[in-house]
Amino acid sequence: MKIAFFKTESFRDVLVTWLTLGPYSHCEFLFSDWQCCGATPINDAGVRWAPASIILTDLTKWDFLDLPLNVEQEDILRTWCDGEIGCKYDWNDILRFVLKFLPEDPDRWFCSEFCLAGIQQIGMSSGLTCKLCLSDLQQIKMFSGLKACNYSPNRLYKILVASGLKPTAYSS
Repeated sequence: MKIAFFKTESFRDVLVTWLTLGPYSHCEFLFSDWQCCGATPINDAGVRWAPASIILTDLTKWDFLDLPLNVEQEDILRTWCDGEIGCKYDWNDILRFVLKFLPEDPDRWFCSEFCLAGIQQIGMSSGLTCKLCLSDLQQIKMFSGLKACNYSPNRLYKILVASGLKPTAYSS
């Protein structure tokens, strides 16, 4: 189980990376069965499942962090993702990175907001024993107290690495 982080490609991606101070413009979950789940604006898809073979077409544009989840935790995350399928993409929250006064929309997601909320679900559903957070109780509290809509892909990558997650290669 991994989180995949996408590096710039289009003008929109470059704009996102410039506004969020880092190389990443998108992220999503990569499950152990090589299915990806994430929130995307492409084709107005919103939250969707897709095979890794379709999403990860150029591996040079992706970086990966291992999510050391057990089978039960991955199932919890998959079930949560299934419940979010069809939710629309959250352009409003993207604009909130610049226009702070805009209201949040609790029924829509953008990519890193979706991923952080999923990680929070794992912790809440498994008694906060997620291996991401086992090293110390403060890390657990840090994840559970974060407001997901405030985290760009770059900021999410930084907090996950700071929590001890290691970059890893893609292997099918």
